[in-house]
Amino acid sequence: CFLLSGLPANGTPTVEAAFMLADFYSEGAVLDYPKGGSGELVEALARGVTKRGGRILLGHHVDSVLVENNRATGVKTSAGKVFRSKELVVSNASCWDMARLLQNGLSGYSFHRWNQSLSDTPE
Repeated sequence: CFLLSGLPANGTPTVEAAFMLADFYSEGAVLDYPKGGSGELVEALARGVTKRGGRILLGHHVDSVLVENNRATGVKTSAGKVFRSKELVVSNASCWDMARLLQNGLSGYSFHRWNQSLSDTPE
């Protein structure tokens, strides 16, 4: 469950655990894992980002995602530092955290409908 959510088992949403268990008990299922452990998957993703000119910033608490014309253009940290992106912003936040980070950035109907649908979903 940790690999799906990044959380300990007691913080993993039930739907993710059910998905994983259903897949694991399917006929012919095997328990696969990356050579070298799950950290190797993270390293491969990081290499892909940096190889294409992206930057990965660690140790920064993001307070908000900056949005212009309904497009994420950067982030603002709790220290007040702003990081801008020319092409895209990638986030590993949960959908609930993203709703909070984007709450003042998007005004379109689809965002509000999406955000409203999350309020009925238990965390």
